Amino acid sequence: MALTTTTTNSATAAATMTDIDPLLIDVPERLETERLILRCLQPGDGAVVNAGVSSSLDALRPFMPWAQTAPSLGFVAAYSSTTARWSGSSSSVRRSPAAA
Repeated sequence: MALTTTTTNSATAAATMTDIDPLLIDVPERLETERLILRCLQPGDGAVVNAGVSSSLDALRPFMPWAQTAPSLGFVAAYSSTTARWSGSSSSVRRSPAAA
């Protein structure tokens, strides 16, 4: 999947962005490139998400108020399952096996 960009006049871009209701933008549940997979949280993601957050706490603390302490595995597992059932629109970032 190749990503492309288009140069546009900033006034045109501002007018276009204000005409679109962000809640109506159709965002795919999964985006995949050769090195990266972006997808919605799914039940069973709790352990992987918890490990990623826990190993990144020092980098996250200055920018994320919720990252002051490590979340419990139970909390992250419940959050992943609830979010997946509830909206199907929460993002999760994972490297594809080819990138490892």
